[in-house]
Amino acid sequence: MENIAISWSGGKDGCMALHRLIEQGDSVKCLFTTLPEDIDGRT
Repeated sequence: MENIAISWSGGKDGCMALHRLIEQGDSVKCLFTTLPEDIDGRT
């Protein structure tokens, strides 16, 4: 069993990757994402 962190955008590809990892018994410990600096319209 592996401890895994994956990049997470919330899109279909990431959801499928997460699903397959869990199905095969891997231990997904962390989902990480990035946000633009001005996410709320301010800088």
